[in-house]
Amino acid sequence: METQRASLSLRCWSLWLLLLGLAVPWASAQALSYREAVLRAVDRLNEQSSDPNLYRLLELDLPPKADQDPDAPKPVSFTVKETVCPRRTQQPPEQCAFKKNGLVKQCVGTVTLDQSKDQQDITCDKARRSRPLPFLSPRIPRQSFPPPNFRPPRFPPPNFPPPRFPPPNFPPPRFPPPDFPPPRFPPPDFPPPRFPPPNFPPPRFPPPNFPPPNFPPPEFPPPNFPPPNFPPPNFPPPEFPLQNFPPPI
Repeated sequence: METQRASLSLRCWSLWLLLLGLAVPWASAQALSYREAVLRAVDRLNEQSSDPNLYRLLELDLPPKADQDPDAPKPVSFTVKETVCPRRTQQPPEQCAFKKNGLVKQCVGTVTLDQSKDQQDITCDKARRSRPLPFLSPRIPRQSFPPPNFRPPRFPPPNFPPPRFPPPNFPPPRFPPPDFPPPRFPPPDFPPPRFPPPNFPPPRFPPPNFPPPNFPPPEFPPPNFPPPNFPPPNFPPPEFPLQNFPPPI
C-alpha cells in the first residue's frame, strides 16, 4: 500500500515538473531580452532603409533599470554600421562582416520586450563614414541573469530492442570492359652520349729473343766479262799561250 502511494506521489511530481518545464519556455518565448529587441529594431531599420547594404549592430548602450512590465516602452540607444552584404540578401545581418570605412548611424528611440506587440519608435541620425580603428572592438555590454534553480527531470533509461535489418542482397556490379586508347608517347630526344677519350697505358712487350739465322754463304760464279774495247784517244795537242813575263832586272 505504501509502495503504491509512493509511486503515485512520484508520478504527480513528475507531471508537475513536466508542466512547469513546458510553461517556462512558453512564457520566456513571449518576452524578448533587451538585446533581442534591439536586433529586431535593426532588422526593421534594414527593411526601411534605402542604402544598398545591410546595417549591423555595432555598439549597444547599457540597458535601463530592470522593469518587470514587458509592455512598457524601453529607451534604447545603439550604433549600427554598414556591412558587405547587399540589402536584398536573405542572410542575417549578424552573419555579415563590417564594411571597411562603412557608414555609421547613431540611433535612439524606444522598444517593447513583448514579442506579440511589435511597437518600435527608432530614429537615426545622418550616416557618416567610420574611421578605421582596428585595435578597438564594439562594446556590447553583457547581461547577467540569475541561474535557474530547476530540478533536472529523472527519466528511466530507454529499453528499446536493437533493430534487426535483413542482410543486404545487392547484385554484384557489372562494369563494362575499359576501352582506353593506346598511349602515344613522343619519340625520345636524348642528347648523344659524350664519353671521355680513352686513356690506356702504352703496351709493354718483352724484347724478341729469336735465334741468329744460320744461312750458308752465297756461292756466286766468277764474273766472265769481255775485255773492254775502247777506241784510242784522239785528243788535239794542247795549245798553251805564250807567257809574257817581264824581263829580268
